[in-house]
Amino acid sequence: MAGKNQTTVNPGNTVSLDMYLRPYYEGPLTNADTIPTFTIYDPDDVELYTGTSIHTDTGIYTATYDVESTAEISDYYKIVWNITLHSIVVDNAEEYFRVVPATSEYTNITINSGWLNQVKKVTAYPKLANFSLTDDEIKEYAVFPAMTRYFIKFPLKSKVEYAANSDSSLTVEFPDDYTFGLLDCRVVNSGMIGGTGNSFWDIVAFQQYGVAGNATIYNKRGYNPNQLYQQRYDARYALKSQINALATNKFNINVEDRKVIIYTSTTGMINLTWAKYSNSFEDIRYQRKFDVIQLAQAELLDHMADIFGLITDGTLDVDINVADIRTRAKELREEILEKWNNFPNMILLKGV
Repeated sequence: MAGKNQTTVNPGNTVSLDMYLRPYYEGPLTNADTIPTFTIYDPDDVELYTGTSIHTDTGIYTATYDVESTAEISDYYKIVWNITLHSIVVDNAEEYFRVVPATSEYTNITINSGWLNQVKKVTAYPKLANFSLTDDEIKEYAVFPAMTRYFIKFPLKSKVEYAANSDSSLTVEFPDDYTFGLLDCRVVNSGMIGGTGNSFWDIVAFQQYGVAGNATIYNKRGYNPNQLYQQRYDARYALKSQINALATNKFNINVEDRKVIIYTSTTGMINLTWAKYSNSFEDIRYQRKFDVIQLAQAELLDHMADIFGLITDGTLDVDINVADIRTRAKELREEILEKWNNFPNMILLKGV
């Protein structure tokens, strides 16, 4: 018998559901006394359709159903078979199927087959491949949540810079859909727009900053009459300290409207460091890839436990210990999260 909640269909398409009939576990495929009929139910257990299956081979029957284009997206559509075998009515012959969107953001997740197989091996893949989800479903239910946890903890960083005028406000929109927060916002080079005096020699001295010298001949490298370099060096940093003490810098991050509002009373450069996520597994740091794989394995086991937990009517051909699956998922998840808790969260705004 079938029993898995794995078959998917898009609204407006036709779903085909196969049923394999055996007189006992691992017994030979056996034809029913008559062609089985079936009934389709929606997620609220409302009857949608009743039909007669097609006999495709010994002990194998196929039911088809045209899903409405307006059908609700859900994992809990159900087919109930009406079967008589050797004059005995087969009870609880049912399985779930899923109506899913025609397109999904999760199909944008990119991960090569080698890493994806590392996720699947927790299900004894490929030995028990018949219990596995499709690759796109594994991306949706396992890889996506694991990668989300990772990028919240270890976001990609993108730095940008804007010029600021004295006593000015600036509104900066989040740059793209992959940006989810701001890691750092600060004003640098406050008030430093030129030399610290108006004379020609003051400007020369400022431009010579960083090149010590004591030459007394004009136009010679290190020109520094009367220790002008040292005097202007001290004056420059005294001015910088004064500006930093008196300047007003305000930053307001609006996550809902996805923008940052900045005010500064001084001139300078505004540096922003955005927090970003990615749909590519390759953007995860190499030393963290197996952590994310392990989290994905935990998500996959939890999802399988949910599926098997719904099927408690004996329609599975093997016994599944759902509690053991959940325990293993918890162990995998807690091992990684305990490790990651040693690192600070990186999505809080820090402004200077």
